[in-house]
Amino acid sequence: MPCGALSNATANATDTAGNDAVDGGALVSAITACAALAVILIQLGVGASIDVQAFKTALKTPVAILIGFFFQFVVMPLLGYSAATAFGLEGAVAVGLVVICCAPGGTLSNAAVVVTGGDGALSVTMTFCSTCVAFVSWPLLTSYYSSDFAACDDIEVLLVLLALLVLLALLVLLALLALLVLLMLLVLFMLLVL
Repeated sequence: MPCGALSNATANATDTAGNDAVDGGALVSAITACAALAVILIQLGVGASIDVQAFKTALKTPVAILIGFFFQFVVMPLLGYSAATAFGLEGAVAVGLVVICCAPGGTLSNAAVVVTGGDGALSVTMTFCSTCVAFVSWPLLTSYYSSDFAACDDIEVLLVLLALLVLLALLVLLALLALLVLLMLLVLFMLLVL
């Protein structure tokens, strides 16, 4: 299937008589809203569990951040490409694996680090740094590593990369909104305590 031919089976499902069986659009919208709310709540919880001094300490260890960058932008995309090739994946499945492996770390990784007692401040700092770099690296790495699996012309690739950039921008705005909510709660807490 070419890159531009997207299947929308959920939204257009029909029963054997040809009648609409599923209203996938409403379901997808509800799931998307719940996922966005979950991301905000998880990030709020992670941010509330880390103090400012921990962030200062994390910023004083650039070697740890550089090691994270190496694994995030060299090892992970290479592993995704290698796995797609080794398992003989094709088309959208292979491209999907490559896209996921080229994406920066995010909310669940930060939450997992905090829950397991790791360095939450370093994880959040690494996520922030890699998300900033991902505006350029994610489309470039995805285009490079997925070119063997997708038969797309240049216009389609540019449209997909543009869509990825817009998605990243929305994710950053969502993270900033979560930070704003956290700051407002902190100010409210300080006013109530003092």
